[in-house]
Amino acid sequence: MRPAGLRAKQKPQQEQQQNMAIFHLHAQVIKRSEGRSSVAAAAYRLGVALEDPRTGLRHDFSRKGGVSGSLTLAPDNAPAWASDPAQLWANVETIEKRKDAQLCREFDIALPRELTPQQCATLARAFVQKEFVDRGMCATIAFHHIGGDNPHFHLMTTMRDIDQDGFKNKNRDWNDKQYLDHWRAEWARYANHALTLANSPARIDHRSLKAQGIDREPTQHQGPKAFAMQARGVVVDRFRRVMVDLVTMLKARRVARQGLSPSPPITTPPRKGWGMGRGR
Repeated sequence: MRPAGLRAKQKPQQEQQQNMAIFHLHAQVIKRSEGRSSVAAAAYRLGVALEDPRTGLRHDFSRKGGVSGSLTLAPDNAPAWASDPAQLWANVETIEKRKDAQLCREFDIALPRELTPQQCATLARAFVQKEFVDRGMCATIAFHHIGGDNPHFHLMTTMRDIDQDGFKNKNRDWNDKQYLDHWRAEWARYANHALTLANSPARIDHRSLKAQGIDREPTQHQGPKAFAMQARGVVVDRFRRVMVDLVTMLKARRVARQGLSPSPPITTPPRKGWGMGRGR
């Protein structure tokens, strides 16, 4: 037993970081004013073909890879069509009349790589059921790259109350920022409970690195496009450096032939980031 006034010895920062799994939870609202469609978004995330009844457009992403599975959940008092993603999002597009309508809310959430595919699916379903469906929302879950290096799921949730007769008024309470803070904290709690059940020492933390007392740059969740673009960026950078060296050499030869003063060497401007960390 420690004498009063003495604190427990904290784990070294390196050991803390080794036991940290990835935390990523990004939320956005899909808006018609930005030219977006909930049907198109669902088709892309599910890797299927869906038709938007409002526009008549068919959005076909059936050849899209990386989709590991999906499910759509609805409250007990919702009509049967609310559990069918094709009908659910078609009805969302139909009931929203305004050209600036907010269509749905979407979350991009990283799953712990330390869990098996079945454990990931169980974790996501439990979290979505308790935090969204039990509050009255319909929810479509699309699992991507489960069992790979970048397991995550996309969650699309409705913005209107619903009963056996269909959609009702918009529920403005769900727009409160406190809900987002709550969902971030709850996801960490659910994920850590799943990691404990899986006998994994890894844990996730929804707090900022500063709040955790960790002194390092934050990492960013990478979607599949980011990996491809990053790989292409390596090739582009290599090509750019070769071209800069070639131009510099040719200018030096010209200067030597003409007896001119050499101009300052060409430098490669820093490349901007690839926009990682933003889920679709």
